Amino acid sequence: MERLYTRYKKDGFVMLAVSVDGDPRAVTPFIEAHQFTFTVGLDPGMELANAYSVRGLPASFVVDRGGYLTALALGPRRWDDAAGRALVEGLTRWRSGPSSSSSSATVRSFPSSSALRGRCS
Repeated sequence: MERLYTRYKKDGFVMLAVSVDGDPRAVTPFIEAHQFTFTVGLDPGMELANAYSVRGLPASFVVDRGGYLTALALGPRRWDDAAGRALVEGLTRWRSGPSSSSSSATVRSFPSSSALRGRCS
């Protein structure tokens, strides 16, 4: 995921990982060990996971700039292979503004998933 994010963030690609780990303190060492530079959200109550009907981990959702679900993958994936790159390249062609990139990961909590339910459910 990090390689895919690093390759396409200049094109406006945004990567967001969500951890459902019951102990959020376990997330930061994992992020640091893997040197993630994209945002990682915390969902220990599984509100977001339930909103997306996640039934197994990992689960990956690709959402376009309009907030619409465009792809879903259950189980582990190599996101930086030819298929992953083709998917992201297709989505980033529809660039609608400047990208925001950061050089280090951010960890955020999701207080409520209700805002996401409308577009992606």
